[in-house]
Amino acid sequence: MSKTVEEVGRMSFTGNIIPANWLKTLRHDSGKPNMVAIMVLSEIVYWYRPMEIRDESTGELQKPQKKFKADKLQRSYQSFADQFGFSKRQVKESMDFLEKTGVITREFRTITEAGTVLNNVLYIDINVEMLKAVTYQTEESPSPECTTLPHSNVPPSHVSLSPSPTFERGTNTEITTETTTKSKREEEEDDPFRFYQENIMLNIKPFVAEEISYWIDSGKFDKPNTVIVEAMKIAVRKEAVKNKWDYANKLLMDWSDKGLRTIEVIRNEIQDMSKTYSSRKKASKQASTFDAIESMKQRIKNGEFDKDDA
Repeated sequence: MSKTVEEVGRMSFTGNIIPANWLKTLRHDSGKPNMVAIMVLSEIVYWYRPMEIRDESTGELQKPQKKFKADKLQRSYQSFADQFGFSKRQVKESMDFLEKTGVITREFRTITEAGTVLNNVLYIDINVEMLKAVTYQTEESPSPECTTLPHSNVPPSHVSLSPSPTFERGTNTEITTETTTKSKREEEEDDPFRFYQENIMLNIKPFVAEEISYWIDSGKFDKPNTVIVEAMKIAVRKEAVKNKWDYANKLLMDWSDKGLRTIEVIRNEIQDMSKTYSSRKKASKQASTFDAIESMKQRIKNGEFDKDDA
């Protein structure tokens, strides 16, 4: 075991936890993880995880206690926005998504605090059965969108099932395996989140995740995943560029403004720009050489020095 592994093993990490399955079960319609909803849910779950209270004299674990005062967690949209750097609208939309999925429920109450009446105070509860479904789902088990669970109002997803092979079973299995492997490899290659983590920064900041999700869902490109990865590849190759995602984001905005929808058109645009730059650079060099020769001729004409000295 390496020294780094040993050192990290001695560290005690606390706070929010994001199960890997959430990246698969909590997704936009595009199929990509809803990172804002995932971050918000991790915070809600943190508050619903009980505290361990031990007896000071015996050290025995007493009855676990909740972290909040009321019967449900009371948090405002703005508090989540301030904590994670999201906008209030993003938090509200993520709550809409989580409630539609069936993981949480919201209740708005009128309460009195310090003699002041407060309306529409948000209280959040967790649907434990649905939380288990999105957290412990396996490849063999159906997705939560396709399963009717208690208190869930999520409509079923449209899933196409391939018919069972009747003839040439071995050949069909071989083709299916090859196709599945190829599709999975292509999907991984064109996964903007994976590419960002492997080539730019392992920890995706919330605002970056949201911007990536925006470009995926914006409808600006025919194959947004491929286009986003292409922009990041260009940024990664620019060694002088420090903020890789900012550079990639500007490229995406430029392509979008120009109405470039397909990766083929975008790559042709990049090639044309490269050729134009090379031509201009060559022309500039030739112009500089010409100017130098003309300057030399003029100086000789003016008798500044002999032609032989030149």
